[in-house]
Amino acid sequence: KQWYQRRVAITAGMKDITNAHDPKQICTEEVRPPPEPTCDDEIKNNGELMVDCGGPNCEACYEEPTEPADTRIYSDLQYDEKVMLERGMMEVRSKITIQKAASDWRFTIFLDKPVTWRHFWNCKLISKNEFSTIWTFGPMPWTKKIKPGQKLSLGFNGNFEADGERPITVTKSFRQYPPPAEE
Repeated sequence: KQWYQRRVAITAGMKDITNAHDPKQICTEEVRPPPEPTCDDEIKNNGELMVDCGGPNCEACYEEPTEPADTRIYSDLQYDEKVMLERGMMEVRSKITIQKAASDWRFTIFLDKPVTWRHFWNCKLISKNEFSTIWTFGPMPWTKKIKPGQKLSLGFNGNFEADGERPITVTKSFRQYPPPAEE
């Protein structure tokens, strides 16, 4: 009963508090420290790369690769990023070893913040979403028909807002286009 009365008194004294963790608000009762960061608090903290995933304490933000093994047209997909944080520049080099022949393909990059790819080679822009976070590229005439054993190199140079946070590649995919019919 005492516990309940104390809680009612604290609650009554804090009725005007809109954020219990804001130290600028005046409170005549008990002040609570902010909760410990967790991997499910819907806040990017705790060393996370994105909200509640990645970093040293939480599960990875995505699984690699994105395509099921039996639908992949590649046997190896290397993806190397170089980020110049203070200049807001990003460079990506991708080397893909082809496993199955295809007469057309799509390479998609999904990032957690907008990047404007200004230069790309061995591919052309097919589409991007309105937020500039999902970019899809297709082949140039000399990279359209791919054969098993062939190595395909793609490159991208772009810019992002230099706000102290680097763009993180959420996922990427390299697929035959159009996709093979379901059996």
